[in-house]
Amino acid sequence: MALLVVMLMSAFSGGWATPVVGLGGELGVTPATAFAAPARVDAPARRLTFGFVGDIHTHRGVNRSADRPDGTFDYSGIFGRITPMLSWFDVALCHMEQPLSVPGTPVYVASPQLSASRELARDLAVAGFDRCGTASNHAVDRVVEGLEHTLDAMDAAGLGHAGTARTPEERGPSLFVVSGVLVAHIAYTFVAGYLPPGESWRVNVTNTAKIIADARAAREAGAQIVILDMEWGVDKIIQPTYEQRMVANAVTASGDIDLIIRHRAHVLQPISQVNGTWVVWGLGSIVSDNPSSSSWPAESQDAAVVMVDVTVDGDTVTVGRPLVYPTWCDKQNGHVIYPVSAADDPSIPLAKRVALSASRERSRAIVGDFFAPGVG
Repeated sequence: MALLVVMLMSAFSGGWATPVVGLGGELGVTPATAFAAPARVDAPARRLTFGFVGDIHTHRGVNRSADRPDGTFDYSGIFGRITPMLSWFDVALCHMEQPLSVPGTPVYVASPQLSASRELARDLAVAGFDRCGTASNHAVDRVVEGLEHTLDAMDAAGLGHAGTARTPEERGPSLFVVSGVLVAHIAYTFVAGYLPPGESWRVNVTNTAKIIADARAAREAGAQIVILDMEWGVDKIIQPTYEQRMVANAVTASGDIDLIIRHRAHVLQPISQVNGTWVVWGLGSIVSDNPSSSSWPAESQDAAVVMVDVTVDGDTVTVGRPLVYPTWCDKQNGHVIYPVSAADDPSIPLAKRVALSASRERSRAIVGDFFAPGVG
């Protein structure tokens, strides 16, 4: 019997959470029955639903829409109409284009610099966002102190982040767990502003070798899904540039990236696959004060919430076809973000419905049959 116990404990080591010695005698059955090997039960396939938006771009006009008489800022009204949509997702991810102002310093800064109040982090979280990429050409518009304060404010609001860092150790992939699946969020920008000598680690600047190394490090840490969040492209250019295509081809060829989400052109861009990996080339600026002059096209008010389902079944990860829910920013009336499906809402004033319908058709011309059902 002693030998039997030793053999059984060895056979089931790692498979049972508690000891099983004495089980046969307690149940009044033979040892052979009590210790029959259980059938293997594989973990069920898990489906995660991600929602992505592009730039949160707070020009001075956007801040004025949030400015309150008591000196505080409230951005919640800007996101109110897409808040129900954000509740669909296991993870809703945005791009934080600008830093948040340090307490005691002005929120408003001179163009072309960008800034927002600390309340923006709170209001993004309340709206339903879970995390934001922070790698941006504006990340140090409020110098290093502003960069660090931005991450502190996001932490306080419960917003995850990737792309900028307070320490060299924070620079790498951001790992988080959703429904038992370990996900990696990697964020890079095409250029950083001024950084103190020796502190280039504070902002991830596009380098294909570093991106691939980050993705592989995430895999080695156990990440089952790796999402690359990139700021790239050229202002107002709808089609992906040669540089965008070269970077996408290089990083997807590694086999370590599951999905690429891009922004920065401030207009919506197409969706396609590169080396079998879905690339959302550009999500536009979901909120901005563009067009701020005649040089900006109407398309700069168009953006989207993009839904992507990812199924994890054992070691197999399947990324579903992206679905696009286009949006339009009403910069004339509080910078409120509207789903373009609101064009069919008779309770909305006719002039606004006409603008929403025009936005919907502009977006349809760019993303085609990636339009989600019910958009119109």
